[in-house]
Amino acid sequence: MGQSSVAVIRISGPNSFNIAKKLTGTKKTRTHHEIALLLIKNSEGVSLDRGLFTFFVSPNSYTGEDVVEISCHGNQLVVGIIINRCIKLGARIAEPGEYTKRAFLNNKVSLSQAESVGALISSKSEEAMIQNLKNIEGGSSKTVVSIKNRLVKALSNIEHELDVSEYELFDDGIIKETVKLIENNILECNNLLDSFAAGTAYSSGFRVVIVGRPNVGKSTLMNALVGINKSITSSEPGTTRDVITHEVTLGGLPVTLLDTAGIRETKNEIEAEGVSRATGEIDRASAIISLFCY
Repeated sequence: MGQSSVAVIRISGPNSFNIAKKLTGTKKTRTHHEIALLLIKNSEGVSLDRGLFTFFVSPNSYTGEDVVEISCHGNQLVVGIIINRCIKLGARIAEPGEYTKRAFLNNKVSLSQAESVGALISSKSEEAMIQNLKNIEGGSSKTVVSIKNRLVKALSNIEHELDVSEYELFDDGIIKETVKLIENNILECNNLLDSFAAGTAYSSGFRVVIVGRPNVGKSTLMNALVGINKSITSSEPGTTRDVITHEVTLGGLPVTLLDTAGIRETKNEIEAEGVSRATGEIDRASAIISLFCY
């Protein structure tokens, strides 16, 4: 926990409003979206800080539960005392991702939206942030619902035709409509697969491994790509004995460049370990740059 001008402490659950009352020594019943500037007190009634309290009544909150947000001064000591006071009044520290988990369990967000929250937090590029925010706003969920609705309609058409086919010929119009529904779903699913692959690349990034025999210029290339002397260069073969990494952004895509030990048979244990690590990185690479000396 760092120092800041303002800190926000969020309490979620059926006992949130009661904790806020005990924390402030007030008895007033709060309404949804009410904002109040209140003194925060310890168990002896001594004022610790003055904070802005925002109240959200269930189910109209992020988690779907009663929620109180306390905006207090960002002094670490003040924040710690307030949190400990809340714990003594019946609260507990939230587990990682628990607020989003509760939102999902209370049907406030879909599974894809919940996953996108974590992805947004760990985004390594602007493009990843934009895509994950679209998913949080329901972009992919709406697409899945559309696919489901078309499937239901196609199934309904097929069942109808099977029911009446004993007495009549198949309706060409319904058959064509059903085929079109299925074709649209196939196209939509392929688009989802493509966007997933692109989204994964923007979120997780690309691992580009530079490989080759000793002294072919791998470290020189690495330094040229990153613009600094990241790797040691020398005319002596086997200079690089560990994996050297550097993160860059290319066209909005987060890329991790890896300079590896020259691959060759060697009796030197340290160099052999470097070669082993290099081959391991090849297996995990998104792309490989192989250098050769002719």
